[in-house]
Amino acid sequence: MFSASVASAQTWPVCFDVDENLSSEGYASLRSANAAFDQAADWRASATLFRQADYRADDSVAVERTNTAFIEAVRTGFPPTIAVVTAYEPLPEGCLAIEVKHHDRLQPPTLWHYHGVFFESGSTVVDRKWDFRLRLYAATYRPGTRVILQGYADTLGSPEANLALSRKRAEAVADAFIRLGVRAEDIEVTSFGEANLMRPSSDEASESMNRRVWIEMREAAPR
Repeated sequence: MFSASVASAQTWPVCFDVDENLSSEGYASLRSANAAFDQAADWRASATLFRQADYRADDSVAVERTNTAFIEAVRTGFPPTIAVVTAYEPLPEGCLAIEVKHHDRLQPPTLWHYHGVFFESGSTVVDRKWDFRLRLYAATYRPGTRVILQGYADTLGSPEANLALSRKRAEAVADAFIRLGVRAEDIEVTSFGEANLMRPSSDEASESMNRRVWIEMREAAPR
């Protein structure tokens, strides 16, 4: 049923300005690429974001350019499952590229799920390492989408204290989403304390997988 047969392909540059912001031309490229993606029949288009041929994971500028281009592509309307690969040949300085292919036959769908963020023991601070995840999730948000945040804790401490801690963790993630443009009225915060442990542990045990806020987004029902 599925095939990689390509009927057409087109590529657009996605460039950054001297301040490392996505340029107006870069935004225009993403809009044009997304329009081409949407023109294909269901499951007959694929998209790939190409980073520079000399990309290195320890190059913070290159990583941030890639993250920003990916997030803005999703915000434009691309699915969060678009591929990110390193280009075979150098791209123009300060640029990435996005390619859209139309295929003769159906393309295999890629599953994608929302996950959560995790916390240090006793902490309600959202670590910077979760910035990309939260920015990406916010990029998929549209007004009216229900953003459900479920706070949890491990078993270190009293059940009452852990319930309050899990609430504060969920509220911290809610604040982060609001700063990223999510409307407060679309956010639902719930707390479960040490109930529903992701990884069971003995009483008074610190378990990092249990110190979490789980994130779910539900599209608004059509009227």
